[in-house]
Amino acid sequence: MTETGYFPAKILLATDGSEDASAATRAAVDLAKRSGSELHVVHAFEFIPPREYMSVALRLRTAQGASARGQELLDEQVERIERYGVKVAGAQVRAGSPVDQILSAAEEIGAGLVVIGRRGLGGVRRLLMGSVSEGVIHNARCPVLVLRGEEGAWPPSYVIMADDSSADSRSAARLAATMGGLLGVEGMLVQIYPRLLKTSRDAGPLQASMVDHALLGAEAELNVLADELERLLGRRPGVKLVPDEGADGIDGIALTLMDEAQEAGGTALISVGSRGVGGIQRARVGSVSTKVVRAADGPVLIYPQTPERPTIQEEAALEESSFWSKLFDDRYRSGRQERVISYIAHRLGDGANLKEVTQEEYVRRLASSTEVDEILRNPKLVEAARRKMQEGFEEAGKDLGSV
Repeated sequence: MTETGYFPAKILLATDGSEDASAATRAAVDLAKRSGSELHVVHAFEFIPPREYMSVALRLRTAQGASARGQELLDEQVERIERYGVKVAGAQVRAGSPVDQILSAAEEIGAGLVVIGRRGLGGVRRLLMGSVSEGVIHNARCPVLVLRGEEGAWPPSYVIMADDSSADSRSAARLAATMGGLLGVEGMLVQIYPRLLKTSRDAGPLQASMVDHALLGAEAELNVLADELERLLGRRPGVKLVPDEGADGIDGIALTLMDEAQEAGGTALISVGSRGVGGIQRARVGSVSTKVVRAADGPVLIYPQTPERPTIQEEAALEESSFWSKLFDDRYRSGRQERVISYIAHRLGDGANLKEVTQEEYVRRLASSTEVDEILRNPKLVEAARRKMQEGFEEAGKDLGSV
């Protein structure tokens, strides 16, 4: 017998019609049917004004036309969902940065879970700054379930709950266990410890005793958590302490989680916290959430860190921070800076002049005069961003060529 009281009352599905978004739709519909939660749907789009060099057909595109196409896509998605027997509690088209609009919609309806595809149809901005799903993961105040569009991506046949003793990883485990209970699948509670602890055992009896003591304590803590998760999963999850056998640092932890998922067989749902504080001191599972999302073959559930109110010093630093620090620092990024630099980089790739581009209406509408001055004073950073975007296109081309 499982408990479903831990499952959120409202689910927000973010869709854009892509293959991964279709997988997200299947997952959201399935969870809503099994849990009885309300299902809301949002389609967010960003309209970039056409430019002079474009064809007549492209220049005729308008924001109103983009909104109409978005509404048509949303209507199709709602009709499809309701054919599956789930009533859509609310549906909306929103114009603006997809990340910002999805987050705003989630907060407005009080969503307890956002379901989204890993990679959408979003083109240049995704290639430059990362996918919309990653932006949502890093900034959401509720859990995010990320799907990719491969066949059999949902439902999962196993749940892997990655623990690092942090509050968010344990909240992720509770929600993942609840999902596993709804789906009727088994689960494993996993904690990854640094390879250094394993090699330290060979340094002498004292070091070996200290390592054994740390591992026994961690295993006992996991068993207590497993007892709690049994009520949610409907069966007791396995408990496993795994040394980081991959590369050092967060890459190694992510690779070790992938190995555990493959060993489980079938499609595994992996849960992680957004930022961990370290099980057995330095095993930071949560810090690899982005790596796991990019590498996992199956769905990934990310639970956000409990937001803390910024200190007076941090608020002052935000006010004084430059355009570039806001762009590259996850703590300050709002999405506006990304849209500005993505547009500029794209225009430069078309052969436009930097100074002229900064005078265009789209840039002036999103960036202050001070920020425009900062951009003009740092053409090397702009060029680096443009090259990164071009590399992203070339890499995407290679991926398509290998299909």
